[in-house]
Amino acid sequence: MQLSKILDAIFPSACAGCGAGEGPICANCLPNQRATHHFRIGAMDVVALGSYEGSLRSAILAFKRGRRDVGCALARALAKLLVPASDALLVPASDALLVPVPTTKSRQAERGFDQAVLLAREVGRL
Repeated sequence: MQLSKILDAIFPSACAGCGAGEGPICANCLPNQRATHHFRIGAMDVVALGSYEGSLRSAILAFKRGRRDVGCALARALAKLLVPASDALLVPASDALLVPVPTTKSRQAERGFDQAVLLAREVGRL
């Protein structure tokens, strides 16, 4: 058993969005389909979980500060969005790319990881 799973069992994490409940982000704080943003930047179709505000902002900041469990929860939510969105893409989903926007070297050194890369890898895996 991984140390992180043992620690989670002993000290369950609170929701990164509101601080209540157990788990990385509760159902009330996790953005739903209506909060998502679909837009284009040049020729790229872009899907975002929601606006960078409120509980989503709190969750993203917690992820950036080391709450990888929050990153995995956000990746699951984003992966669910990409499957239906792939029907509207100009290219087949098999040809689509996940492109992380990397953080600076100093932030990466400070955090010990690049949250954008971790998120893209997890979404791609799912």
